[in-house]
Amino acid sequence: MIERTAPRLADLHLLRRPNARLAEALEAARTVIPKGYALLCAPAALLLRRVDELSLEDLTGLASPYEARFFAAEAEVRWVEVENSAGQAVLLAEEAPQMLVGWTGLDAPRRVLGLDRTYLVTPQLVEDVMGLGSGIPAIDPETQRLAAAAREYLAEVDNFGNVALLAERLTGFVGVKIGDKLPPRLEVADDWSPLLR
Repeated sequence: MIERTAPRLADLHLLRRPNARLAEALEAARTVIPKGYALLCAPAALLLRRVDELSLEDLTGLASPYEARFFAAEAEVRWVEVENSAGQAVLLAEEAPQMLVGWTGLDAPRRVLGLDRTYLVTPQLVEDVMGLGSGIPAIDPETQRLAAAAREYLAEVDNFGNVALLAERLTGFVGVKIGDKLPPRLEVADDWSPLLR
């Protein structure tokens, strides 16, 4: 079941690799989060696998992939195609990740406020997600729904105390009771900026 958590302070580490191929993003994911999940998007298909079970043949068999997200509780490696199968890759983590060859750090770790969120998995994908095996919660379809868990990061963006959504990363999958209220969205009046100082 989903655990209700209060916003918490964290240090967000960001690494990037420009002109990265999808296979290079997969290699980084295998290094940082080998037991994570892979979500690959293409115009005619959506592929969901375990990172350690994803092969290069899976990548080449997917026609024109344009986005990939490799994620686990510890980190996310994200890749977006820019041009001719080359793209931008970024690694987001709260703990300092090991430095990867060809990747560079984006500034110093950023002090952020982390908020846990969920996104319901569409009924068409539930069977695919359940087929991923360990780490996927068993759900009773009569009383529960499957959701992707995510963490949003808020940060102060200027000298006036304005706070904005800096990043979001997927962290895994959780069960949500039907009828459960999801964590409330932030109200405009909420002032998180003192927490980030």
